Amino acid sequence: MRFAKPQSPNVQTFLMPWILLCGLLAMHVGCASNNYRYGRLNESLGPISSPAIAVQQDLQPHPKMDRIQNSFDRSINRIRVWWGRPIPTPEQVQANRAQAMGTACVYLQQQGLDDVYVETQTYQPGQQWQRLKENQRIHPVWKYTGGSLSVLSSTIFPPRLFRRDSYNPFTNTLSLNSQNSASSLSAAADVRLSVAARYPGVRAMAGWVPIVPVKQSIDNANEILSYTQAEGDFQFQRQLYPFAYRLVGRRIVLEAIPFTLGGQSLPFYATPALGVAGGAIGAGVGNVVADQWVGPAVSDAPRSRATYSNQSR
Repeated sequence: MRFAKPQSPNVQTFLMPWILLCGLLAMHVGCASNNYRYGRLNESLGPISSPAIAVQQDLQPHPKMDRIQNSFDRSINRIRVWWGRPIPTPEQVQANRAQAMGTACVYLQQQGLDDVYVETQTYQPGQQWQRLKENQRIHPVWKYTGGSLSVLSSTIFPPRLFRRDSYNPFTNTLSLNSQNSASSLSAAADVRLSVAARYPGVRAMAGWVPIVPVKQSIDNANEILSYTQAEGDFQFQRQLYPFAYRLVGRRIVLEAIPFTLGGQSLPFYATPALGVAGGAIGAGVGNVVADQWVGPAVSDAPRSRATYSNQSR
């Protein structure tokens, strides 16, 4: 018995995701709006005054996780040395992390979102399950299906381990673990977008439906760029353009692959590699758009950000 040899994608099929990427980015996806409104439901023309955001930090040691993180850090430092870039000192790491956390907390304060759980460097799966049960914003159908899977995923692949910033609408938890202010603001923007949704559970589940994540990435990009426009923080906005466009470009390519390249016939490494390539193209377009709308890059002087309260456990 002979088996048919799988056909390789033709040139037209291979070019399709890149055509989609360039087409959407050429439409200036993620341009800042001049009519930004603050608040949970866009009800305010100015920032809302709300209590300081309480940040929970887990001081319990996690030896295995810490060893993996230290291994990651050594690998990243080798790459920095290879590229001729300086290795940040522990003081610089702490300062960058504090600035990233302050950026997200100020955003939440100005939107009146002081009821979200904010945590950093935390790994407490039992607490996540408890928050899932107590969350009344999500319908039980979505809470105990998609919500259970999301908590299980964060238990196996903790955001703390991968230094990832993310918001879980099922547990109403914003996890901040990176040193990147753009990443922390993007995760905080997901809080507002989820709260503003009429059916937050449906919105969260829709993130697993093909193509929908592209729309969600674009909404996130519009939110963070419009927010910094309203704040007049053009230095930060200049940094956000390539970041936001990179996320959108990566998502466009990843969502287009199953419909164009036939993802099952590709090598296992092809999909993430194509996603990285899409992100690189998006970042390049973001720099061009930033030069057009914001101006050339300015210095990386630290920005002033409001403080937050730290609750260690």
